[in-house]
Amino acid sequence: MSEFIPTEEQQVALSEPAPLLILAGAGTGKTTVLSHRIARLIVEGRARPDEILALTFAEKAAAEMAERLSRLLEELGFGEAGRDVHCSTFHSFGLQIIQENALMLGRDPDARVLSAPACWQILSTVIDDLDLEAIDLTSGRLSSTFGKLLSFISSAKDHMVGPEELEDYLSSLSTEGLSDIAAKYLNGRLAGLRDVLAVYRRYEEAKGQKAYLDYGDLIALPIRLLRAHPDLRERYRQRHRYLFIDEYQDTNHAQRLLLLELIPPQTHVVVIGDDDQSIYGWRGAVIQNILRFPDEAPIREVGARRSFLTINRRSGPPILEIANTVISRLEERYRKTLRYMDGAAPAVVGHYVAASDEAEGRWIAAMIQQLHSRSEMRDPTGKKRGYGLFAVLCRKRSLFEPVAKALDHAGIPYELIGGTGFYGRWEIRNILSYLRVLADPGDNIALARVLKLPPWRISDRDLFHLSRWARSQAAAPSSEKDTAADPPPIPSTRRQPPKTRQDDALRYRLYDALAHADSVPGLSMEARQRASRLLRTMDSLHRAASQITLSNLVERVIEASGHRLEMSSRGISGRSWPYSTWRSWWRWLGRWRWRRGPSRASWSTPDTPSRAATRRARLGPSMRAVTPSRS
Repeated sequence: MSEFIPTEEQQVALSEPAPLLILAGAGTGKTTVLSHRIARLIVEGRARPDEILALTFAEKAAAEMAERLSRLLEELGFGEAGRDVHCSTFHSFGLQIIQENALMLGRDPDARVLSAPACWQILSTVIDDLDLEAIDLTSGRLSSTFGKLLSFISSAKDHMVGPEELEDYLSSLSTEGLSDIAAKYLNGRLAGLRDVLAVYRRYEEAKGQKAYLDYGDLIALPIRLLRAHPDLRERYRQRHRYLFIDEYQDTNHAQRLLLLELIPPQTHVVVIGDDDQSIYGWRGAVIQNILRFPDEAPIREVGARRSFLTINRRSGPPILEIANTVISRLEERYRKTLRYMDGAAPAVVGHYVAASDEAEGRWIAAMIQQLHSRSEMRDPTGKKRGYGLFAVLCRKRSLFEPVAKALDHAGIPYELIGGTGFYGRWEIRNILSYLRVLADPGDNIALARVLKLPPWRISDRDLFHLSRWARSQAAAPSSEKDTAADPPPIPSTRRQPPKTRQDDALRYRLYDALAHADSVPGLSMEARQRASRLLRTMDSLHRAASQITLSNLVERVIEASGHRLEMSSRGISGRSWPYSTWRSWWRWLGRWRWRRGPSRASWSTPDTPSRAATRRARLGPSMRAVTPSRS
């Protein structure tokens, strides 16, 4: 099909009948095989495109699968048939089930999926109404406590444990027959779990009242729905008679259960993945999902076949030999050995143990300079080749900065790929938070970030008191609201976002709490003083906003917030890679002008920058530093 000439093992994976488990090693062309297997079903008339459901782990992988399949079917003369194949992530598919059956769930069809900050705000709202025995909310570790609670709730949903199941579990525990020490320990643990249960239950009730969903609901709710309504489950099984699951080694327990609900006794299901590439256990992935797939009840009755893809198209000796040696030490895995293609170029493998990340970065830069100076780095005309022939793969993002600094110091140009991106860097997020508060003082999320930054450094405890006061004022009748002091004037040019259901529940004015800091119970004297200084700073920036260019406003924010000093303390200045990107951003911002409207203020420019110009503003020069990717 098309120009794809499958290898012998790929041909087996394409032709074996389902149910089928394809164990595809790194670089063996699993996405190509999966796309061609789906295309064959359509081309040979064995399945309609809308009968096929292809699920994967990540949005990027789902988009890549859909794009490849559409392109392949177009080449084969089947027009836009690829668009009728349902390619999505598990969570997107779960959301579709919820929306299609919202009334059966007692939900709003337009239910909103909460972001992480919005979940935090929901939690902060419900905790304030609870009398908790074991959870400490005054120790200055409020942010950590909230993070742990939300992590627990997410993990519970991944394991299909709701408030009812957790309550049943706690009721089953007893101290009867235990020693005094053991009983005391268990009672302490039970007190903490009862608090967690109270928070969990109230959190779910608050979401339900406002028609909100969190990320865990997108899998847990469809499973409960399909289990409770066998007729509905049968309809989905008939709609999606051909199932393809990619990256199965990265699925969690709940995703496995959702798949099993969709599998009828005689289904066509193909699961593809690689147990040797399971790297997401830290966020709930269960390696046993792929290991025990042939033994699942609906599969075991029919009998699943296994197919292996082991010919790696990317690497040669000795890279694959080292990889095989390392992975062979694992016990729970399907035994397979990656092979390289005939004619694969050999590689030179070495090692260096550095004393620190900075030392490692300097060694990398020195090696690149040394290799670049060799005679073989010249083309047939004698001209030296560029640095684009080199790549640095980083195991973790924290290595980007020391490597980049070393490359800067050595004068080696590079391009950063796969990092947080320009707008994901801490200093950019901080400046954007200031700008968001200037545009909309009611943006509590942005203001909360600003309050945690130098030179304000409001503690978690003080932030909690400010938030509680703001919520109490928002809920109180107007006659009861604190009028001890008027807040500083807010410019009429601030952005006025449209009011939504989420605004009703979440939009309390943290900015007003700062203006009334002297009236906030429990607020420390230091926080009161810093709140006053922050308000004066923001008021000054507000007055300047409509009179200067956007680039000049950013400069003022950097100075007024102490960010220039902060960046200098972190070594960001002059030639460093973030600083050069800053300058590109400022030049682009300088083209924008302030535009005042009837209800909002914004910046606009008659010359929208090209995609290439925007990309140049976000990225550095030409050498690449990337994180390893999985095939």
